[in-house]
Amino acid sequence: TAEKQKPPIQNGTIWKNYFADFYTGNSRSKPNKKLKLLQQSIKDNQNTIDFPISLQELIGKLQTLKPKKASGPDSISPEMLKHSSSELQEAVLKLFNLVLHSGCFPDIWNQ
Repeated sequence: TAEKQKPPIQNGTIWKNYFADFYTGNSRSKPNKKLKLLQQSIKDNQNTIDFPISLQELIGKLQTLKPKKASGPDSISPEMLKHSSSELQEAVLKLFNLVLHSGCFPDIWNQ
């Protein structure tokens, strides 16, 4: 009677080979190569919401703001933002992109 072999994941072959790869040859370059492949894969599959907001996107959205709407907790009316200077628009853009990049949203934005 032939003995039934276990799948590699169950007999430890996959794990043995995986960790053996780290300790043979140049052990520092292999993890780095794998990490670079992973980083490239993540970069290639990024969602469009992961990209910074462009100035054109911000200006386009500001133009869609409805006049005579209530101000938020910062007391800045939509009308003020809609007709703001390019310097203020660039400051707002930097703020939004910093918040998106860091993932830390101000608590007051939840109100």
